[in-house]
Amino acid sequence: MHPLVLRNIDPDEAGRHRRENVVISGAGTTPPDHVHLPEVIAEPMAWYGAEAPSLHPMGRACR
Repeated sequence: MHPLVLRNIDPDEAGRHRRENVVISGAGTTPPDHVHLPEVIAEPMAWYGAEAPSLHPMGRACR
């Protein structure tokens, strides 16, 4: 999805993990450090591949 969204905005960054830390103004949470993004993204993807197929679609969407 990311490559499609950024395709005409920033094609060099489309589909890539960010390469610097960011701050979301006014947010009470801090995004993960850019160095850890591959791990952070891999965790829910591993869950989805292992457990999600056995869940009802509504339960899968709620997680």
